[in-house]
Amino acid sequence: KSDRNRPKDQHSLLKVNQNNFTFWVASAYLKTYWQKAYQLSDKNMRIYGQPCIAPFCQPDLFKQTIDQSPALHSLYTENQSYDKIWFYAPTWRDTKDCPDWDAKMWDDIYNHAHLLGKNDFITALHFDLDRLHAVLKRLNHRVIIKLHPLTRIKIPQKYDNIKVLSSEYDSSMMMGMCDVLITDYSSLYFYALATKIDIMVMHGDLEKYVQNRPIVSDILNDMRQGCVVNTFDDVYTIMENALPIEKTPQHIIDKYWHPDILKNPYKFLDAFV
Repeated sequence: KSDRNRPKDQHSLLKVNQNNFTFWVASAYLKTYWQKAYQLSDKNMRIYGQPCIAPFCQPDLFKQTIDQSPALHSLYTENQSYDKIWFYAPTWRDTKDCPDWDAKMWDDIYNHAHLLGKNDFITALHFDLDRLHAVLKRLNHRVIIKLHPLTRIKIPQKYDNIKVLSSEYDSSMMMGMCDVLITDYSSLYFYALATKIDIMVMHGDLEKYVQNRPIVSDILNDMRQGCVVNTFDDVYTIMENALPIEKTPQHIIDKYWHPDILKNPYKFLDAFV
């Protein structure tokens, strides 16, 4: 909730509340990263399992989860008719009509969404519904699209092979339904690392996107260690020719996910003091 007395930037907020929270992170690298980024002490950081990944890392739990949701169960049932499921989940872009985020916008984020989410970056990346549908129809594949809640791009629902999800769906649950994740700068990349699905990173607008954004170069470089595409033209080529998707190296997966956590998402690796 908005509070005129609370710090307006994340660094100050964390410093004020250092005795009131603990970060649960999934690897030694992330523990060190967050400590350096926010000048946190070791008492604020614990390497601990991530229960949020349990549904799509444990088949039995995933089945229970989708059976409890009519929407997820219906989507899962529909997907069984296709030979391959591709999940496109980009993060949002701002527009030239509005400056990048400042502290006041963070306090009232959804009232600024109408200004920030209209940038049609998808078309700029050569997204073509007709061409995509033709490829999917021939291969009996399906693309599921889930845009960021702040994105205000309208994608018509014209074809059975292309499914546009509303905000009621949890994007992370798609990790248990798809064969390939296509994303850009979204944190879904890290969820996908915890699974065996293929990952395609679309960085065609990288130079523009990173302007005025505090993206850590090390993390960005890690994301580019596997399959990187620039536009949907590259995606169409891979689909049409059934080209192999370059795998993310194992050392990148291990960097962000301790192997024991992937075996047991509820596991403590750092005991609380």
